[in-house]
Amino acid sequence: MPPLKCLGFIALLPVAVAAAEQPNVDDILSLQGKALFAAAKKVDASKFSARDVIRIAEKLSAERNNVGTDDLNRYALNSFFGQACKKADASELAEVIQLYVTVDPQSSEKYMLLPPLALRWIHEELKSVSSASVPRKLESAEVVVPAELENAPTELVNAWKIFKQATGSYDLKFERRPDVKMIDFQSNKRAFYGLVDQLLLKQGEVSAEKLANFGWSGWCGTGHELLSDPQSLTIFMALFRERRIAEAIGAAIYIQDHFHRLSLDIDVRIEFLKKYGVDWELVFAGAQLDYENSVPPRRHGEYLRALARYGSDRAASLVVKMAKRTKPERRTEYAAALAAFFTRDNACEGSSSAVSRVPNGKVSEQTKLEIIHVLQGFATPDTPKGVMEPALQVFRCAKLPETIGTLRDLTKHRSPEVAQAAADILISMGEEVVLSSPLKPVCFQILVNGAPIAGDTLAIWSVYGAAGGMVSRAGKPKQNGIIEIAREYFLDHEHKPKIVTFKMGPTESPREPFFYVLLPVPANLDSVTRVNVDLQPMELTIHGPRDTLPGTEQKATIRITRDGSEGRPVTERIDHRIARTFDAPAEQPISLMLQPGGYELEILFPGAERYVRMVAVDVRNPSVNAQLRPGADVRVEAFRSDDPQIIRDSYVTRPNSETKLNYYQDQNGIFRGLPYGDYVLHIPGSADLLSRFGLFVDAVDYTSRQIPFKIAENSPPLIDLGTIRLDPVPK
Repeated sequence: MPPLKCLGFIALLPVAVAAAEQPNVDDILSLQGKALFAAAKKVDASKFSARDVIRIAEKLSAERNNVGTDDLNRYALNSFFGQACKKADASELAEVIQLYVTVDPQSSEKYMLLPPLALRWIHEELKSVSSASVPRKLESAEVVVPAELENAPTELVNAWKIFKQATGSYDLKFERRPDVKMIDFQSNKRAFYGLVDQLLLKQGEVSAEKLANFGWSGWCGTGHELLSDPQSLTIFMALFRERRIAEAIGAAIYIQDHFHRLSLDIDVRIEFLKKYGVDWELVFAGAQLDYENSVPPRRHGEYLRALARYGSDRAASLVVKMAKRTKPERRTEYAAALAAFFTRDNACEGSSSAVSRVPNGKVSEQTKLEIIHVLQGFATPDTPKGVMEPALQVFRCAKLPETIGTLRDLTKHRSPEVAQAAADILISMGEEVVLSSPLKPVCFQILVNGAPIAGDTLAIWSVYGAAGGMVSRAGKPKQNGIIEIAREYFLDHEHKPKIVTFKMGPTESPREPFFYVLLPVPANLDSVTRVNVDLQPMELTIHGPRDTLPGTEQKATIRITRDGSEGRPVTERIDHRIARTFDAPAEQPISLMLQPGGYELEILFPGAERYVRMVAVDVRNPSVNAQLRPGADVRVEAFRSDDPQIIRDSYVTRPNSETKLNYYQDQNGIFRGLPYGDYVLHIPGSADLLSRFGLFVDAVDYTSRQIPFKIAENSPPLIDLGTIRLDPVPK
């Protein structure tokens, strides 16, 4: 078989580029606030000297609180700090570490800046390792091969066994036990990052056990990477510092890196494992297999991505074997990994993949052919687009006659983009292709009270599958209220589309139509399906509890909520609530256009009790007069004596009652719309945390506080209880 090469060549032409002159470092340092960050964002941090990038990073860090948390220019600090970590010499590195120590543990920068600094810290540690002190053999261990791998190729079974040997010492020491109390990370970030700072500074007794003692509390795992990434990384660093190598090997394998900030030209895990004689390719293959076949899945360290990015021909062969037996839902990541082996210095000059590759020797012709055969097995007209895109890159590079049949099948793919790409490859191979006419979109006409919806209206559509899965898009209708949805979403045999929904997109105006329509997938995809939206006008007038001064206007915050599945059979219900929130003045009628049905109406108004009512929208109820009763808002800021972070879990009860009232602090620390009466504000302490989450505790035990207060006729619209400090429990 001839070598798999891409045809053609790339001619490099001299191009004159007028590069913008780099600003002088003193000019940048003379700026402040947003001007400083905007200037730093525009320049190439790598062009500055080590001393200058450190100076600019220090200035950016000092000014970061003056640009707002949502300012995109803040990432300039990440860029300069990363360059400081790369360029600093040994003495300057101490300055960079000290700069990191000054970063607020509650800020996103504390999380984002750790990986580049840890990367440099680990490299410095690796330099100090004497080759004479390096063990060359993993401790042997007897392991039972799981049933899912019993029929796997011998090489994959061995890879899994080696992975278990490599992680055995770590698992024995650090495997989570259900009865062990952990420190709540969300409430104790300052304590966690205090240990991280000491570790970086090489001060104090920072053990891996102390770092491992923090856990993610709560009823869902959303955001858990804010702990798992820095925790897994620093546990490894602590073990490495103490030269507990057997455990450090397992910790290195388990490092989490959700945003791929540790995998640049090298992977620090791989460098460490190679230093200690561990066959990282076999270990990572085994780790991937363990992740795929464990219930629930164990830690995942992007092993497949690392094999594709840094692996040799043997790694490619391992990935091929794993891909042949993987489940369909994992084929997207396997296709991307396999395509990475067809990059520069291998099969295709200039090709791209979701995984960029660092060349590590050439992939053999035999392995390339096996990759192609696996991807051909993935490729059918019904295969998801995410699988086909990297596969087509490989077919484009290889241009093998054996792929012609597969490519012809793909010209019938439900995605027009995939079909066209397959046709283009065939044409480049000298094949004649008659591409079928592109599949027409499925059309829906939204009619509001019989008339096409306005062309400037933003509508959101969603297609739900009977077997799970959902795709959603937003867009404005074409002429005559027509919404076009790509036909490929209705030909998804994996998810079996069943229901289509339409709703009004975000709007600041209360007068825009407010609707949600749920329909079965049309039996005839070639006809235009009417989406009838029947709306009733409703006039809402809000009457405040107190007379306002002439010439003044007070606004209420209004929220209207409806169950989107109201009136549907149980078999067709989708757990979906639609809501709209807007501000409007009191004492002035507001015209709303709503679908008939029941709505929850909530109104918040300064100096008024929260108004919550169920209202029925129909022809018999054309108007709603909301008479608000007197009340007040209550503001409080509570924090711990050693942590300026505001405690957000406070709640309100009646006196001598443990029942929490349905009032919650907003982003400004305010309880909105409490009626007249006596109350007790509860600021939770450490004991409350333990009772709420069972095995989670605080790093330092804090007392709780109960503060009685009263809302009466003479109370101001906003009662400010001030700043409350929680003190440590006396020892």
